[in-house]
Amino acid sequence: MTEFIREGEMVEGKKCSVSARRMEFKKGGLRKDPITNKNMVLYELDRNCSVEVTESLNLTEEEQQIRIGLGVHGNVGDRIQGDAIRLYADTKRDSLKPIVKEGQSGRHGASLIETNIRTIGKIKTPFSVYDRLLGYSAHSGNRQIENKLI
Repeated sequence: MTEFIREGEMVEGKKCSVSARRMEFKKGGLRKDPITNKNMVLYELDRNCSVEVTESLNLTEEEQQIRIGLGVHGNVGDRIQGDAIRLYADTKRDSLKPIVKEGQSGRHGASLIETNIRTIGKIKTPFSVYDRLLGYSAHSGNRQIENKLI
């Protein structure tokens, strides 16, 4: 199980486990996913969220090479965490129904979702605490966090 926290990190799976305090469907039609440019539904996850691969995709060698080139993580247990995550789901609107569990994310309830469709998660905003701990600031010019694993 590997966790990724850098901005732009992506996970993709046949099934994923999603946790977020706030989940919002993005209106405006279908969006192109960042890997294959296929039309998918976009959700914005906010406030301490994560996406973990629970079942990996069966990919051809060519499809695997595309994902390696883009840095997509797709092994079971690969997980991204951040302040905001873009979640692409291969489905129609509102088919993902969150279950709110109190006590799952500190003081507030977390929305938990188990997807059974192709799902892509991409970190939009990383945790700002890691920037401070690693010595980065908005003025340092180098905001990229090296591949730090938790």
